[in-house]
Parts: sequence; C-alpha cells; structure tokens
Amino acid sequence: MGLTVAVGAVVVASLQGCACTLAGCSTGATVSIDVPDDVTIPDGTTVTACFNDMCVSGALPSPSAVLPGSGLGITFPPGSGLSGILWAPDVVVSDRVEVEWSFADDARLRTGDRYRATLIGPAGATIAMKQATVTSYITVEPNGSSCGPTCHHAQFP
Repeated sequence: MGLTVAVGAVVVASLQGCACTLAGCSTGATVSIDVPDDVTIPDGTTVTACFNDMCVSGALPSPSAVLPGSGLGITFPPGSGLSGILWAPDVVVSDRVEVEWSFADDARLRTGDRYRATLIGPAGATIAMKQATVTSYITVEPNGSSCGPTCHHAQFP
C-alpha cells in the first residue's frame, strides 16, 4: 500500500473592511509526484521543494506513524513558505507527493518559472521527482473582483 506526501503552504489574504464572504486563496503552484506502488517510502525520507533555483528541504514523519484515514505534518524550516502532510495509504489511490508553494505577493512570478519536488531517501538516493514549467498564472478572486483577495495559480502543460 502506498502513502501520499502533500507539501503545501497556505497564505490567506486578509479581508479588512469588506462586506464580502471570507473565502481566502493563495498565490503559487502545486506539483504532484506519483510514486510507484512497488516503491516504499522509508523512514528518514525528505522532500526537497524548488522554485526556480531556490530549494528548501523538509522532513517526512515516519510512514508507519500515519493512522488510517489521516495524515501527519511534514516539517519545513520556519518562514520557508512551505508546509505539508504525509497521508495514510487509504486516503488516496497511490503514493503521491503534493508540493504547494504560496507567496505573499506575485511580484516575482513569471511564465517559465520552474517548480520541482524530489523525494530523497535516507541514504541520499532519489525515490521520485517531478518538475514542471509554468505556462501561465491564472487570476483567482474567490470573493469577486470588488472584494479581495486576488491570487494567481500556476498552470502547467
């Protein structure tokens, strides 16, 4: 049975002085890795998440500690803008690493940005990796255009 690794960051914009709904959103991207069913994610595995050439590593919890129907948090350095969850095998169909990047603003986001997520075993070998290049960022306004937040989500081919 597989496990799912979800790495994410959520930055919810503040809605001050707005009579709109309080739906939030985040600016950034999500990359998913499918890990083959015959590949085991061992204790001591890390996830390295890269935005262009800036990379941050996080430690996965022990896969055996994840209870059925739940997930456990992945530890990233404070202020990295990343967080994550290691899901139990019964939550999804196959092992999958989901890495989500969130940015406080969109000033540095460009078409052509590169996102990469890599699972690295305790001996330093790559278990699985996925990279994607942004074709565009779409605008998302969950409360309508007159009442923020406005976020931008990466689109991949």
